[in-house]
Amino acid sequence: MAVNKTPNLGLHDWLGTEYVKREEIVENFRKIDNEFGASGRVGDLSNKIGILSTADDVLFQNDRSLFLEIDKYKNLRFQQGIATITGVATSNSFFRDADPFVQITLAGYTQINAPNYAVVLDVISSNGDYGNLIIYDKTQNGFKVKMTGSASSVTFIWTLLNPSVA
Repeated sequence: MAVNKTPNLGLHDWLGTEYVKREEIVENFRKIDNEFGASGRVGDLSNKIGILSTADDVLFQNDRSLFLEIDKYKNLRFQQGIATITGVATSNSFFRDADPFVQITLAGYTQINAPNYAVVLDVISSNGDYGNLIIYDKTQNGFKVKMTGSASSVTFIWTLLNPSVA
C-alpha cells in the first residue's frame, strides 16, 4: 500500500519496502490516461513516439556497427566445430616418426589474446584406442590437436572458450 503520492497527479509512489497492490497500479494508469485524454495531447504524444521509433529504426539500420561489435565478441568468446584426425598407417604400429594431428582454423575473427584461451574436446567416435588428444600451437587463427594412440581415426567436437576477451 503506497503511503506517498506524486504532487501533480496524485499517483501512488511506492517505497522499496512497500507492498504494491494491483489496484494501485491500475489506478495510476487510469489517472495518466485521463490526464492525457483531457489535455488533448494524445495525438501529439502518439506522433512523437512514432517519430522516435522511426529515428531509432533508421539509426540501427544505417549504423550496424554496434551489432557487428557484439557479434565479434560473441565469436571471440565461443566457437565450436567438429574435426577428425586420421592415423598414419605404418608397418610397425608401435613406432612412428610423428603423432597424427589436425589443424583447426578458426572462422571469423582472430583471438586477440592468443594463446590464452581454452579448448575443450569431446570425442564422438574412434576406430581403436586414440590415447590422449593434445591441444598445442594455439595461435590467433587456430590451433592443432594431436592423437597419441593407435586408432585409425578419431572424430571429436572442439569448443573454444575465451571469457577473458574484453
